[in-house]
Amino acid sequence: MKKKALLSVLLITLFVYGCGYKIALTGRKASFAIYPASIENTSKEVDVDQLFTNEVKSYFASINALGRKDTTENVGYITLTDVTSASAVKLTSGQTATFDLSVVVNVVVKDKNGGDKYARSLASTVTYSQTSSLSSSLANRNDAIRQAVRTALEDFRYEFENLR
Repeated sequence: MKKKALLSVLLITLFVYGCGYKIALTGRKASFAIYPASIENTSKEVDVDQLFTNEVKSYFASINALGRKDTTENVGYITLTDVTSASAVKLTSGQTATFDLSVVVNVVVKDKNGGDKYARSLASTVTYSQTSSLSSSLANRNDAIRQAVRTALEDFRYEFENLR
């Protein structure tokens, strides 16, 4: 009986890690601190500048990784380079009910002396609903942008913490 249980646990573990699953780290204190020297939106979506800046700062603060300029070893340059939407589900009437929103976030981390530590473009896609209310649809889109940015930053955190 114990052999079956052990074999089952082993198979499940192999399956979970084999499919690319990774443990979400949000909620646990980060093993690094980063000072975001630059948070910039270079995408064509000019109306998301403040939303992007706030989400980046909020994410790093939520994992206790937001460092000060004078005491932090890691200096970050975070850029939103692309935001795109594509219809995901069309109703029989021809109207679009949901959209897939994709973002690309470029993260560069340098040490205090300007040496490269990490550089990567991270993509994330989130589906959001469009409603008959313009304000609700805009709120859903903004929430999707926040969620996609947060997911890209979680990917950064996972990779950066595992570099060492």
